Amino acid sequence: MSSEYRSMREELPVEVVELVDAFRSPATQIAFLYVLANANILDPVLVDAETAARMVRPYSWFLDRVGAEGIKLTSAGYLPPPEVEAAVAELGLADEWYGKLNRESRTLPLLDLRESAMRLGLLRKSRGMLLATPRGRELRGDPVGLWWHLARQLPPAKAVGHVKHAGMLLLAAVAAGPDATGHEQFDYVALRTWP
Repeated sequence: MSSEYRSMREELPVEVVELVDAFRSPATQIAFLYVLANANILDPVLVDAETAARMVRPYSWFLDRVGAEGIKLTSAGYLPPPEVEAAVAELGLADEWYGKLNRESRTLPLLDLRESAMRLGLLRKSRGMLLATPRGRELRGDPVGLWWHLARQLPPAKAVGHVKHAGMLLLAAVAAGPDATGHEQFDYVALRTWP
Protein backbone atom coordinates (compact mmCIF):
# COMPACT_ATOMS: atom_id res chain seq x y z
CA MET A 1 0.00 0.00 0.00
CA SER A 2 1.45 3.38 -0.97
CA SER A 3 2.61 5.74 1.80
CA GLU A 4 0.00 8.37 0.81
CA TYR A 5 -2.84 5.93 1.51
CA ARG A 6 -1.11 4.47 4.55
CA SER A 7 -1.00 7.93 6.17
CA MET A 8 -4.63 8.62 5.22
CA ARG A 9 -5.62 5.28 6.71
CA GLU A 10 -4.14 6.33 10.04
CA GLU A 11 -6.55 9.28 10.21
CA LEU A 12 -9.70 7.26 9.47
CA PRO A 13 -12.21 6.19 12.11
CA VAL A 14 -11.84 2.60 13.31
CA GLU A 15 -15.08 1.52 11.57
CA VAL A 16 -13.79 2.76 8.20
CA VAL A 17 -10.44 0.99 8.66
CA GLU A 18 -12.37 -2.22 9.43
CA LEU A 19 -14.31 -1.75 6.18
CA VAL A 20 -11.09 -1.23 4.20
CA ASP A 21 -9.62 -4.35 5.83
CA ALA A 22 -12.71 -6.34 4.75
CA PHE A 23 -11.52 -6.09 1.15
CA ARG A 24 -9.23 -9.02 0.45
CA SER A 25 -7.39 -7.41 -2.43
CA PRO A 26 -4.79 -4.71 -1.62
CA ALA A 27 -5.61 -3.12 -4.99
CA THR A 28 -9.26 -2.85 -3.97
CA GLN A 29 -8.25 -1.39 -0.62
CA ILE A 30 -6.20 1.31 -2.36
CA ALA A 31 -8.99 1.96 -4.87
CA PHE A 32 -11.50 2.42 -2.06
CA LEU A 33 -9.14 4.71 -0.15
CA TYR A 34 -8.92 6.73 -3.38
CA VAL A 35 -12.73 7.04 -3.36
CA LEU A 36 -12.58 8.19 0.26
CA ALA A 37 -9.85 10.72 -0.53
CA ASN A 38 -11.96 12.15 -3.36
CA ALA A 39 -14.89 12.38 -0.98
CA ASN A 40 -12.80 14.56 1.35
CA ILE A 41 -14.16 12.61 4.29
CA LEU A 42 -11.52 14.00 6.62
CA ASP A 43 -12.57 17.61 5.95
CA PRO A 44 -14.87 19.24 8.50
CA VAL A 45 -18.55 19.13 7.58
CA LEU A 46 -20.44 22.39 7.70
CA VAL A 47 -24.21 22.56 7.46
CA ASP A 48 -26.23 25.76 7.63
CA ALA A 49 -29.59 25.99 9.40
CA GLU A 50 -31.58 26.28 6.15
CA THR A 51 -30.03 23.15 4.62
CA ALA A 52 -30.35 21.23 7.88
CA ALA A 53 -34.02 22.22 8.23
CA ARG A 54 -34.76 21.01 4.69
CA MET A 55 -32.93 17.71 5.24
CA VAL A 56 -34.53 16.83 8.59
CA ARG A 57 -38.01 18.16 7.82
CA PRO A 58 -39.87 14.82 8.13
CA TYR A 59 -38.35 14.17 11.57
CA SER A 60 -38.92 17.77 12.67
CA TRP A 61 -42.53 17.57 11.57
CA PHE A 62 -43.02 14.35 13.54
CA LEU A 63 -41.43 15.81 16.67
CA ASP A 64 -43.59 18.93 16.41
CA ARG A 65 -46.74 16.86 15.79
CA VAL A 66 -46.07 14.60 18.77
CA GLY A 67 -45.32 17.69 20.87
CA ALA A 68 -45.26 17.61 24.65
CA GLU A 69 -48.55 15.70 24.99
CA GLY A 70 -47.88 12.83 22.59
CA ILE A 71 -50.29 11.08 20.23
CA LYS A 72 -52.71 8.37 21.37
CA LEU A 73 -52.15 5.30 19.20
CA THR A 74 -54.80 2.88 17.99
CA SER A 75 -55.35 -0.35 19.92
CA ALA A 76 -53.07 -2.05 17.36
CA GLY A 77 -50.28 0.45 18.12
CA TYR A 78 -50.51 2.58 14.96
CA LEU A 79 -51.11 6.27 14.37
CA PRO A 80 -54.84 7.06 14.18
CA PRO A 81 -56.29 7.88 10.73
CA PRO A 82 -56.47 11.69 11.24
CA GLU A 83 -52.76 11.72 12.12
CA VAL A 84 -51.92 9.59 9.09
CA GLU A 85 -53.88 11.91 6.80
CA ALA A 86 -52.14 14.95 8.31
CA ALA A 87 -48.72 13.38 7.82
CA VAL A 88 -49.50 12.38 4.23
CA ALA A 89 -50.64 15.93 3.42
CA GLU A 90 -47.80 17.70 5.22
CA LEU A 91 -44.97 15.43 4.03
CA GLY A 92 -46.21 14.99 0.46
CA LEU A 93 -46.49 11.21 0.73
CA ALA A 94 -49.42 10.93 -1.68
CA ASP A 95 -46.95 10.99 -4.58
CA GLU A 96 -44.88 8.19 -3.02
CA TRP A 97 -47.59 5.69 -2.16
CA TYR A 98 -51.01 4.47 -3.23
CA GLY A 99 -54.34 3.73 -1.62
CA LYS A 100 -56.52 5.74 0.74
CA LEU A 101 -53.51 6.82 2.83
CA ASN A 102 -55.43 6.85 6.10
CA ARG A 103 -53.98 3.78 7.83
CA GLU A 104 -50.38 3.76 8.99
CA SER A 105 -50.11 0.00 8.49
CA ARG A 106 -50.91 0.53 4.80
CA THR A 107 -48.91 3.73 4.33
CA LEU A 108 -45.44 2.22 4.49
CA PRO A 109 -43.41 5.42 3.94
CA LEU A 110 -45.01 6.90 7.07
CA LEU A 111 -44.64 3.68 9.06
CA ASP A 112 -40.98 3.49 8.04
CA LEU A 113 -40.45 7.12 9.08
CA ARG A 114 -42.03 6.61 12.51
CA GLU A 115 -40.11 3.39 13.11
CA SER A 116 -36.84 5.02 12.06
CA ALA A 117 -37.54 7.95 14.42
CA MET A 118 -37.97 5.39 17.18
CA ARG A 119 -34.77 3.51 16.26
CA LEU A 120 -32.90 6.83 16.16
CA GLY A 121 -33.97 7.62 19.72
CA LEU A 122 -36.35 10.49 18.91
CA LEU A 123 -39.73 8.86 19.63
CA ARG A 124 -40.96 6.02 21.83
CA LYS A 125 -44.17 4.16 22.59
CA SER A 126 -45.46 4.04 26.14
CA ARG A 127 -48.88 2.98 27.43
CA GLY A 128 -50.58 3.38 24.09
CA MET A 129 -49.01 6.76 23.38
CA LEU A 130 -46.36 7.92 20.93
CA LEU A 131 -44.07 10.26 22.84
CA ALA A 132 -40.92 12.24 22.17
CA THR A 133 -37.89 10.93 24.03
CA PRO A 134 -35.88 13.38 26.13
CA ARG A 135 -33.44 13.65 23.21
CA GLY A 136 -36.32 14.22 20.79
CA ARG A 137 -37.75 16.99 23.00
CA GLU A 138 -34.31 18.57 23.22
CA LEU A 139 -33.90 18.60 19.43
CA ARG A 140 -37.34 20.06 18.62
CA GLY A 141 -36.77 23.41 16.96
CA ASP A 142 -33.03 22.74 16.48
CA PRO A 143 -32.60 21.55 12.87
CA VAL A 144 -28.80 21.66 12.96
CA GLY A 145 -28.71 19.67 16.20
CA LEU A 146 -31.20 17.20 14.75
CA TRP A 147 -29.14 16.90 11.55
CA TRP A 148 -26.02 16.09 13.59
CA HIS A 149 -27.94 13.61 15.75
CA LEU A 150 -29.13 11.77 12.63
CA ALA A 151 -25.68 11.92 11.01
CA ARG A 152 -24.06 10.38 14.09
CA GLN A 153 -26.47 7.46 13.88
CA LEU A 154 -25.16 6.41 10.45
CA PRO A 155 -24.53 3.63 9.89
CA PRO A 156 -26.89 2.34 12.60
CA ALA A 157 -25.00 1.24 15.70
CA LYS A 158 -26.84 -2.09 15.83
CA ALA A 159 -25.95 -2.95 12.24
CA VAL A 160 -23.41 -5.75 12.00
CA GLY A 161 -21.06 -7.20 9.43
CA HIS A 162 -22.12 -6.90 5.82
CA VAL A 163 -25.13 -4.68 6.68
CA LYS A 164 -22.87 -2.14 8.37
CA HIS A 165 -20.33 -2.37 5.54
CA ALA A 166 -23.04 -1.88 2.91
CA GLY A 167 -24.29 1.22 4.71
CA MET A 168 -20.78 2.64 4.96
CA LEU A 169 -20.17 1.95 1.26
CA LEU A 170 -23.37 3.80 0.38
CA LEU A 171 -22.37 6.76 2.56
CA ALA A 172 -18.94 6.86 0.92
CA ALA A 173 -20.51 6.78 -2.54
CA VAL A 174 -22.86 9.64 -1.67
CA ALA A 175 -19.99 11.67 -0.23
CA ALA A 176 -17.74 11.02 -3.23
CA GLY A 177 -20.29 11.89 -5.92
CA PRO A 178 -19.25 11.46 -9.56
CA ASP A 179 -15.62 10.50 -10.24
CA ALA A 180 -13.31 12.23 -12.71
CA THR A 181 -14.87 10.32 -15.60
CA GLY A 182 -18.39 11.37 -14.62
CA HIS A 183 -19.35 7.90 -13.41
CA GLU A 184 -21.34 7.80 -10.22
CA GLN A 185 -19.49 6.27 -7.28
CA PHE A 186 -22.55 4.07 -6.74
CA ASP A 187 -21.44 2.19 -9.85
CA TYR A 188 -17.96 1.84 -8.39
CA VAL A 189 -19.26 0.59 -5.08
CA ALA A 190 -21.65 -1.87 -6.70
CA LEU A 191 -19.29 -3.24 -9.31
CA ARG A 192 -15.71 -2.90 -8.15
CA THR A 193 -15.28 -2.87 -4.39
CA TRP A 194 -16.12 -6.43 -3.46
CA PRO A 195 -13.49 -8.89 -4.70
